Amino acid sequence: MNDAGLGPDRPVVKPFPEPPRFVVDLMLGSLARWLRILGFDTQFGPDFDDDALIRTSNATGRLLLTADRGLVARPAARRSVQLPPSGLDRQWTSLNHALSLGQWIRPFTRCQVCNVELKPLTRDRARERVPPHVFDSSRSFAECPACRRMFWPGTHRDLILNRLGLLRALPESHADWDRPHDEAAIPRDASRTI
Repeated sequence: MNDAGLGPDRPVVKPFPEPPRFVVDLMLGSLARWLRILGFDTQFGPDFDDDALIRTSNATGRLLLTADRGLVARPAARRSVQLPPSGLDRQWTSLNHALSLGQWIRPFTRCQVCNVELKPLTRDRARERVPPHVFDSSRSFAECPACRRMFWPGTHRDLILNRLGLLRALPESHADWDRPHDEAAIPRDASRTI
């Protein structure tokens, strides 16, 4: 499929009065990760079979994102969007075309693992939680209140921003892409958290 297919006769209202929230099936795992990087509340995981995806979507008002035509065709899947089964750029383009997400992009404000909003952390509180060289070279820090992972602008920031720059070039993108948001930092692997 070349374009997003909204469930049969189920138009999605544009623009949203608040940022849309998503529940994503396993077929779109890369997209789920990038939606979190972009700041969207995105539920995703191996515990979601088709029935659980539909229940979660209906109970929470989340849009169900899937590449499964059969799932979108189910009458109970009232708020669903069918996306291409592969190609992150194609998936993002289709989703953004269908929903005009640009105004809601807030990169690096959610934990990629837990999906929880990151909380800014003062330098004093971060000092004992990050390696000394990171503390010396970074000005802003954030923490996931759920998993306690630490985040800061790391050396891979340019790689991430370049990848996101590909997305930025698409229609409906966020105008202030490179500007920091709420002191939230670029996610880093927190396995070295002290």
